[in-house]
Amino acid sequence: MGDQQSTMKQPRADPHAEDDSLLPIERTWQNAWRYVGRSDRYELLRVSYGGQHFEYSDTRLGIASPMTDGNIVLEIFWNGELEDVRDQAAFKAEVARKLLPVAASASFSFPMRAGGCMMPLIAVPVELSQEDAFTVGALLFDGFGGPYPEKNMRPAHGHGAGAPPAAAAGPAGDDSDGGGGDSSPGSFTDSEDLQHNPCEDGDDDTTDSMSD
Repeated sequence: MGDQQSTMKQPRADPHAEDDSLLPIERTWQNAWRYVGRSDRYELLRVSYGGQHFEYSDTRLGIASPMTDGNIVLEIFWNGELEDVRDQAAFKAEVARKLLPVAASASFSFPMRAGGCMMPLIAVPVELSQEDAFTVGALLFDGFGGPYPEKNMRPAHGHGAGAPPAAAAGPAGDDSDGGGGDSSPGSFTDSEDLQHNPCEDGDDDTTDSMSD
């Protein structure tokens, strides 16, 4: 999981701008902010590192291009300061432990970065196959890949209602149109009990678990 900065392709200037070259799954992830986040799943991606717990915040289309054609890069965000992560490889190993059971293609070659506007966030880029990228999206967002909700008025990610983030900033908040059905392939498992995110109503009765 060592960082491969020298072989990183040039990042897109703005992954949220319209781009005809995007793969369908990239376009879906580009609009993931329109969906309602499944807050009852967020505890499944809590990361423990250095005696601290880092709470999952959001996932967005990444700013880097994948190293393997046909894959896509997502960025997963945790609440916290990047400077508190002295050993990025160890932090990413904890992320991998959580993510690989549901997304076996996940790789972590890109360096972590600081993100966030209103609050500090830690961004971990993850390269995935298109199939695994959809699985992760369906796990974290209600109706992912389907029609957008008529109006998403709820804070979708614990720090404001879902608006498209600035490319270099990480998640930010706003209301937007958008809706969809319910699909949840894959599952995370963890020994910790799921805890409700007070910023959002959890409306999916499906129970996912992720084993240590």
